Amino acid sequence: MSNLTFLVRREDNGLTLTCEAFSEAFTKETFKKSLTLNVKYPAQKLWIEGSPEGQRLRAGTRVKLVCLAIGGNPDPSLTWYKDSRTVTEPWPPQEPRRVQLGSLEKSGSTFSRELVLITGPSDNQAKFTCKAGQLSASTQLVVQFPPTNVTILANASALRSGDALNLTCVSVSSNPPVNLSWDKEGERLEGVAARPRSAPFKGSAAAKSVLLRISSRDHGHRVTCRAHSTELRETVSAFYRLNVLSGGPRHRILSGGALQLWNVTRADDGLYQLHCQNSEGTAEALVRLDVHYAPTIRALQDPTEVNIGGSVDIVCTVDANPILPGMFNWERLGEEEEDQSLDNMEKISKGSTGRLRIHNAKLTQAGAYQCIVDNGVPPPARGLVRLVIRFAPQVEHPTPLTKVAAAGDSTSSATLHCRARGVPNIVFTWTKNGVPLDLQDPRYMEHTYHQGGVHSSLLTIANVSAAQDYALFTCTATNPLGSDHTNIQLVSISRPDPPSGLRVMSMTPYSVGLEWKPGFDGGLPQRFQIRYEALGIPGFLYMDVLPPQATTFTLTGLQPSTRYRVWLLANNALGDSGLADKGSQISITTPGLYQPSGEPDYQLPTEQPAGNGYLPPSGSSELPLLSVLFAVGGLLLLSNASCVGRFLWQRRLRRLAEGISEKTEAGSEESQIKNDYEESQWTGDRDTRSSTLSTADVEPYYHSMKDFSPQLPPMLEEVSYPQGFTDLEEEDMAFPGHLYDEVERLYALSGAWGHLYDEVQMSPSDLHWSKDKYEDPRGIYDQVAGDLDTVEPDSLPFELRGHLV
Repeated sequence: MSNLTFLVRREDNGLTLTCEAFSEAFTKETFKKSLTLNVKYPAQKLWIEGSPEGQRLRAGTRVKLVCLAIGGNPDPSLTWYKDSRTVTEPWPPQEPRRVQLGSLEKSGSTFSRELVLITGPSDNQAKFTCKAGQLSASTQLVVQFPPTNVTILANASALRSGDALNLTCVSVSSNPPVNLSWDKEGERLEGVAARPRSAPFKGSAAAKSVLLRISSRDHGHRVTCRAHSTELRETVSAFYRLNVLSGGPRHRILSGGALQLWNVTRADDGLYQLHCQNSEGTAEALVRLDVHYAPTIRALQDPTEVNIGGSVDIVCTVDANPILPGMFNWERLGEEEEDQSLDNMEKISKGSTGRLRIHNAKLTQAGAYQCIVDNGVPPPARGLVRLVIRFAPQVEHPTPLTKVAAAGDSTSSATLHCRARGVPNIVFTWTKNGVPLDLQDPRYMEHTYHQGGVHSSLLTIANVSAAQDYALFTCTATNPLGSDHTNIQLVSISRPDPPSGLRVMSMTPYSVGLEWKPGFDGGLPQRFQIRYEALGIPGFLYMDVLPPQATTFTLTGLQPSTRYRVWLLANNALGDSGLADKGSQISITTPGLYQPSGEPDYQLPTEQPAGNGYLPPSGSSELPLLSVLFAVGGLLLLSNASCVGRFLWQRRLRRLAEGISEKTEAGSEESQIKNDYEESQWTGDRDTRSSTLSTADVEPYYHSMKDFSPQLPPMLEEVSYPQGFTDLEEEDMAFPGHLYDEVERLYALSGAWGHLYDEVQMSPSDLHWSKDKYEDPRGIYDQVAGDLDTVEPDSLPFELRGHLV
């Protein structure tokens, strides 16, 4: 026999012990016996996972607590306790189940059991414990909940007029504490609050009292107590309905048998029965009391809707006594007087119902209307109702074909804006070249929004491709009453379109006010420029419109009684719009000094005989006849002198034109002069202007410039010129044909234009300019006119080259 004493540990669980017996007599045999140890031990560790302890939970929150234990032999049993009571699932099961208790689960040497509960007031500060043998772990929940109950206590049940009623509002329990308030039919009442005290579920109880003086008018009124939790943003309310008994101080039978009532309410309206009795018998009579009261609007449909062109009634129903035929009146609310008109609307009144009938409804009739009821008992009743006119979509069409420009280099984006009016709501659809647009394509994104009856759709096209996206996009707006559409052309960046609608707004002898409609800007910021000439006077003048985006401008520096031709040009970084559009030019004649300013005369002034000079006003008819004759004779002398001067001036111009003609025939094409801007031709990629010379057209316009150098007015910018030119007499100079156009564009010279070139005074010193102060003025003009040939097309950024597809 052999005994073994062994101190086991939890790690020895499952260990096998073997005993062997052998003897010298039985050398060939060995006896063995094995034993497996079953070591019993508790769980090593126990803890709870779930909501952090102390975290505030709102009543109704779903919380899951998990109890976990490691080790233990035999397997530990995990038990949940709430405070000191074992947690079990309710029977029968609740709907919804507030408590769900999971079964024991094992994963390796880890055991777990879940407890899922919907928090309520009873869970506030409750201690949830999980036990496994001698081990235990606990957690505590903090639950916030609104008042579990709000109760109103009254010190009396039977009320009569003049009684004092004390009402106490009690909030049984809440966490956090609530604020109590009183009101009667919306009128706030001041009360007295009691000190907070502890309450069930470890919450807080509150109470507030209010004292009321009862009158007969309070009968049927509700007194409401509201318990509001600021932190939970929740309110629980209760109300107490006042029941004021009739009789008592309000009714009294006088000595003569009359019944006297005071503080009469509409509840007193009705039939009263009189009962009389004496020794001879009894008698009865019925008396009706008719109580008059101010009207109250009971029904008013807001909003009232109708299709455009249809008919509709705006109905207003009231409770009033008496009911008068003309007690209904209607007003239309609007800021302007025309918005308040009720023309073409019919007012109908029948009993307690008034109607405003609208025939053939128009969009202008939509808006707010007010029903006013006055039966002679103040105050009148007023009710507001909105009239909504339903109509099919109407898409805004700024131009017959709206254009949007974007560079097609796959790096730019473009936004197409579609705007429509319509009621009810509008749905937008887009097509490209007639094919429905796939808005699932990430390159296309649509944003829609609306304000009132105005709806908008913004289609953004990312990474615009010239091959794929230069197309005609159609926006269609649809609602149940119809549809409308507009076309938007996506094009390349280009020169602007010519402006249109050029017209005269006002005119004086020295100025003219112009207005126009801008054209498509080509996708780049555009500016406007005015080009004008006085007929019969050489050269053009230019005036830049400021600010650049203006559509009105006053052209100044004009002369009285002079006919002008005016052109309007638009330009951007890629060039100008040209002068081909007739809508961007106009002819005007300024009024004389003694003529009233006003609208322009678009026709040439009527030629008067040479002897017809200016006649004085009609008021001068009272002057002596001799004074009139002297005045007419003086005017005739002046007229003859002007005719002679004009003849000499035309002969001089003819001689100068002959010199220009000779120069033109000998010079190159680049130095030829052309005066008529409209006949200029655009050639090549550099926008150079080639022209031909017409002696008949140029004869009254230019002088030969070969043999003299002009004195120039100062430039707008201060520029220093390191080098000049000398010996002009030895150099064969040829000025470009548009030289004078550009000079006049920058400098508006005063005086009569016919004497422009005659007034240039020359001196010998003017022919030799200092080398260190000036350079060749021809270069200056070239830069001003934008005629430099050194700018290559590729020097512009890609988005400004305007490649067309």
